[in-house]
Amino acid sequence: MCNVVPEMADGRFRPLLLAGVLALAIFCLAIAKEIFIPLAVAMLLTFVLAPVVRFLERRHVPHPAAVALTVVLAFSAIGGVGYVLAMQVTTLAADLPRYEGTIKQKIRDVRRAGRGGPIEKAQSTVKEVIGELQKDDDPKTRAPMPVVVEGEAPTGIAGLKAALGGLAEVLATAGLVIVLVIFMLLERQRLLDRIIRLGGYRRTSLTTKILTEAADRISRYLLMQSMINAGFGVAIGLGLFFIGVPYALLFGVLAAVLRFIPYVGAWIAASLPLLMSLAVFDGWREPLSVVAVFVGVELVIYLLIEPFLLGHSAGVSPLALLITLAFWTWLWGPIGLVVGTPLTVCLLTLGRHVPGMEFLVVLFGDEPVVSPDVALYQRLLKADDDEAQHVLAEYAKTHDADAVYDEVLMPALCRMRADAARGAITPEEARGITRGIDQILDELDVTALPAAAARDGAAPAPTALRVAGCAARDDVDEAGLRILVSRLHVDGVAVAALPPTLLVAEVVERVTSAPPGVVVVATVAPGGLAQSRHLIKRLRQAFPELPIVAVRWGPPEGRDEARTQLLAAGASDFAGTLLEARERILQYRQVRTDATPSQAA
Repeated sequence: MCNVVPEMADGRFRPLLLAGVLALAIFCLAIAKEIFIPLAVAMLLTFVLAPVVRFLERRHVPHPAAVALTVVLAFSAIGGVGYVLAMQVTTLAADLPRYEGTIKQKIRDVRRAGRGGPIEKAQSTVKEVIGELQKDDDPKTRAPMPVVVEGEAPTGIAGLKAALGGLAEVLATAGLVIVLVIFMLLERQRLLDRIIRLGGYRRTSLTTKILTEAADRISRYLLMQSMINAGFGVAIGLGLFFIGVPYALLFGVLAAVLRFIPYVGAWIAASLPLLMSLAVFDGWREPLSVVAVFVGVELVIYLLIEPFLLGHSAGVSPLALLITLAFWTWLWGPIGLVVGTPLTVCLLTLGRHVPGMEFLVVLFGDEPVVSPDVALYQRLLKADDDEAQHVLAEYAKTHDADAVYDEVLMPALCRMRADAARGAITPEEARGITRGIDQILDELDVTALPAAAARDGAAPAPTALRVAGCAARDDVDEAGLRILVSRLHVDGVAVAALPPTLLVAEVVERVTSAPPGVVVVATVAPGGLAQSRHLIKRLRQAFPELPIVAVRWGPPEGRDEARTQLLAAGASDFAGTLLEARERILQYRQVRTDATPSQAA
């Protein structure tokens, strides 16, 4: 009794406990962001610089010297780039008054274009609303004007902080990040050992896998992203230089840096040279050229370069990345845009290896969360034949024809049979799915599967065998038989499918009137075993020498028992998959082909 209560409590309250832990973690990340933000940035830089440190160590540079050299070079480069950017920005600010006339002319052009139109109406509406909000007819409700008493300016540390303003906070954060990076690089292996010790010695392999996968994914992602962004900055800088935009070098560097912010960084970078071109040039050709350069380069990178270099290196789906970036930005502000992707990768790595956190992979991972047969069944269930056809066509691009039938079509039909058996779907829905399979099979045979068969080196053989197909029970078995008929048609085998509405005596009569080379009795599990046995027994009594192939599609569980019963009923062969059924039937075609010369002799 004492053991049951904790188990029930654990199973019942586990979602609530998990939600509470997540809420507490988010609360701590929010109230202590002054600590966690520098820590997250330092971890990010450590992932970037650790390969450089290891490279120097492999060249027999002592570990402390390798760390010192890496940190000095990295932050010197960052400081140098920042200094150059600051000088460029200062010069740009000094040059802006020269372009005042051009800016005013552009504003006049915009006003002239919007006069009498929606822009002017919108401006008028906004002015009226603001005027109403600023009205205060009742003097009693007017708030008293605050009285400012001038005092002595603060001195000491308070005065220095007041003089520096927000710069003091930035400098303090930067200093903390540098110190954290140095100690993280120096104590990298010891930190890993401490994490392994916290995880427990029994989980050493699991903890090592988590840390290794997270480090590899983040390092690979940051390296590839750095290369792509550097190329983006070079292309933008050259494009702006040839257009004639001043400070092309500045805008190129800013484009490379800002593109580390996913999705929006490139367009933030585009706004700066666009404004400059509007201020410098009299016409509109140069600003439009700036927009064209950014759009063209971004499309090339997004459509061609990133899929080739990045692929699934981050392991996060695009929609999930947008959601997580919105979360980290809400939590930590603009810095959340930069560190959001690596932190999400770390969470996904935990989800792949830690029990109870698999939902993170389902929600945010880029791997397919359902198998192709489940996707096909879902499309058929909602009567979306076009999407069902698309699922099969996509699977046929990378798999052979047998896999399309055996790994997608038949498992989907078996899922439908299982749902129908337990009442999860109505008979009308089941009939709709079977009709959908019939419709998409015709199109599939014409488009995707011939290409898959050609890729496998298989060509339709001439018809050398006539087969009679019998569905043991109903429309579902008939749909399974229809799939087998479609596959055998590619092999050049003609199958005469008998409707499941026929009585057993009528089936025997049909076989007698047109004797086939092989009879196939097909059924889809669960159920239908008794009907298959009865039909096979009657066929065996009427045709002692006729090959009978019993095909029963379904999960592997119970397949051995079905094989034993159907073979005992008189079946010549048994098949549990489409590939196996095809092999069992085609062997009789080979026998007939081999026997033909001797019979002729």
